[in-house]
Amino acid sequence: MLNNALKISAITLCAAGLGACGTTSGAPGGGSSGGGTPPSSYVGDVDDFYDALAQRESSGNASVENSYGYLGLYQMGEPAMMDAQWYDETAPSETSANDWIGSWLTRAQNNSVYSKNDYLNRPGAQDVAVRQYHDRVAVYISALDLLRFEGDIINGVEITRSGLLAACHLLGCGTVEDYLEAPGSGTPADAYGTTIEEYLSLFANYETDF
Repeated sequence: MLNNALKISAITLCAAGLGACGTTSGAPGGGSSGGGTPPSSYVGDVDDFYDALAQRESSGNASVENSYGYLGLYQMGEPAMMDAQWYDETAPSETSANDWIGSWLTRAQNNSVYSKNDYLNRPGAQDVAVRQYHDRVAVYISALDLLRFEGDIINGVEITRSGLLAACHLLGCGTVEDYLEAPGSGTPADAYGTTIEEYLSLFANYETDF
């Protein structure tokens, strides 16, 4: 978002030893409130979740690029777009920065995205990309067994699967796992100071696709 950045999920998940490193997209996991069933303290459906996420990340501005190179409604960085299988950047062009000098892949092209500017001008494509990224995040959540914390109260915040999804979007599932396993060791935040607890709380109890 304009005041929200540094999604470090790819780096964090690589360090955690997971095979896929980037941000997210892939086959959904499973769980108690998945399959379209709303959680017990229902706030909204899946579309409501993404509306709220876009508002928090970018104030609903599909064309914004923040100071760290994150793009659009959901402030997607290169690692997330790689996980969504929309983008690739290989050596010698590969860098740690969101410089967008790589290639836009078939999934992106199927949504009329061939460049960064195309992406910024197509909010509908951004909606597709973030959901495909979150499919991959769901795989990471399952691989790390983060749903074992579902229903726990940690530092005054109830852990829900939609909150976990949003927190992984903000900081990466590896960071979320570290926080949940040792909540007294500090409160992770992104480069603009947005904390993991804010996302766990703000996005709790939405319906999810996994």
